[in-house]
Amino acid sequence: MKKNFFKMAMVAAFAMVSGVVSAQTIEFDEITCAPGATATVGVYIQTDAPEKVWGAQFNAKYTDDIKVTAAEINAEVMTGEGAKVTVTDKSKNGFFVVQFTNGAGNNIEGLTTEKTKIGTITVTVPEGVAEGEYTWNVEKAKLNELGGSNQPVADFAVTVKVSADTGIESVSVENDAPVYNLNGMLMNGNLQKGVYVQNGKKFIVK
Repeated sequence: MKKNFFKMAMVAAFAMVSGVVSAQTIEFDEITCAPGATATVGVYIQTDAPEKVWGAQFNAKYTDDIKVTAAEINAEVMTGEGAKVTVTDKSKNGFFVVQFTNGAGNNIEGLTTEKTKIGTITVTVPEGVAEGEYTWNVEKAKLNELGGSNQPVADFAVTVKVSADTGIESVSVENDAPVYNLNGMLMNGNLQKGVYVQNGKKFIVK
């Protein structure tokens, strides 16, 4: 997975907070994934009023069944009681919803005015999807603030690159060294198609 970042949302809304204009953004790592595989992608937020934010949410209309199937919080900053992330698949309507929360009433203590990673999403590309660039249309994105207010982020588009050339080697599993998926879970038995980690290195099973 490439580590360089690209901005997925420009300044979306402006709200007066203690007399200061507050700007909200949501960003992602660059998304590149092979057909029939998964990719773990960082999620970041930025705000001028970090002391008030306790969560973030966005909806995305997907194409060709390329969507988010799992997510994890960044426990280093999401430390509140009840901190979690949920992914809701609205297949009938062609979109999914991702919601990060530090627990209502608990501001994200590790959040600053700098871009902060609040967690990751797992992007799944079904087998048989043709290589190329696909677009998610992200709508109703917002940061949740203390006091019940929500600061909206303008609708934006996300490019998902589907390519067998992800920069990850295609290798055989080495002897009895443990193998983990990208969520850190130990894998047992035969591996399905996807990206895994062994001896600190990523590899892809095709």
